Amino acid sequence: MAVMQFEWAAGSADPSRRVRVFCSDRRDGLSAPPWDAFNLAHHVGDDAFAVQGNRHILVDSLGVPVAWAKQVHGIHVHRVVDSSEEAVEADALVTTASGIALSMMVADCLPVLFSHRSKSCVVAAHAGWRGLSGGVLEAALASMADATGDTLAQVAAETSTWLGPCIGPKHFEVGQEVWDAFAGSDPVDASCFTPSVRAGHHMADLAGLARRRLTHMGISVCEGNDSSSIWCTHANPERFFSHRRDTKSQGSTGRMAFGIWIAG
Repeated sequence: MAVMQFEWAAGSADPSRRVRVFCSDRRDGLSAPPWDAFNLAHHVGDDAFAVQGNRHILVDSLGVPVAWAKQVHGIHVHRVVDSSEEAVEADALVTTASGIALSMMVADCLPVLFSHRSKSCVVAAHAGWRGLSGGVLEAALASMADATGDTLAQVAAETSTWLGPCIGPKHFEVGQEVWDAFAGSDPVDASCFTPSVRAGHHMADLAGLARRRLTHMGISVCEGNDSSSIWCTHANPERFFSHRRDTKSQGSTGRMAFGIWIAG
């Protein structure tokens, strides 16, 4: 199945307001190899008609319009107020409006979804190592504070997060640059790295680094990706696209989408 959606119980404490999460995988779409089959990205070389067809399938499955972003591994958060907006350059989207699904595309990077439990405010964020170390999750929380009028501490105490699939710690080999970006500035982050068989390299736990940051921000509810192999994009080729795995062997790969919306 290409698209799954579910009501996220931890996303709202108000029984009159429902929060829904959606997840796509690589199966059952219109794209040919190496983007087979449910690729949702226009920028990877896939046929534009196939991508648009896949996006139509997604929207039809969800029953609500989808807001997209042009992701650049940065920390900018764009506030979505209208479903007809063109995609803007951003690595997180925030909204207080109902009926608009915020979406982030990934193929090894980590999708992180935020929901305020007592107010209508949700965020979808894209966290590769550059965005994560640069503060995209902190920027996402700040955007929720701006949208709700609360302090950062108040928002953090009332926010739930859900982490989607990403490249797992057994497959994410990184060099000194990534080690320096995390453990170099916060020694506690070193617990999310293990030595690689290659000198000067480490195996990094991207989801673990995100969970540490969220906890440090004061967010106590963090569901989804627990860094186990079932969440690893690289280790599950039948379900997930993986930029690191597929581009090396096939020259390109597709993108999955993960998102959130306020259903009412």
